[in-house]
Amino acid sequence: MAKLVELAESGNVSAIRQFDKMLTAERLKSVAGTIVERRKEKPEKLGKKDQAKLAAHEMGGKFGARTPPPRLIN
Repeated sequence: MAKLVELAESGNVSAIRQFDKMLTAERLKSVAGTIVERRKEKPEKLGKKDQAKLAAHEMGGKFGARTPPPRLIN
């Protein structure tokens, strides 16, 4: 890469083109990496019914699930 920069500074057109291709490829790799990271960060969306079911299971206090009665016969 350093040699390409030296040749590009001296005016070698093919070196300038090759250096530009390398820079473009690196930019694409970095952008592709950020796109993949963004996809992973999104949490799964729940529908209205699923949200209601989840809220019902998490309910506590007066309206929460009761403990079962003790066995009448051992």
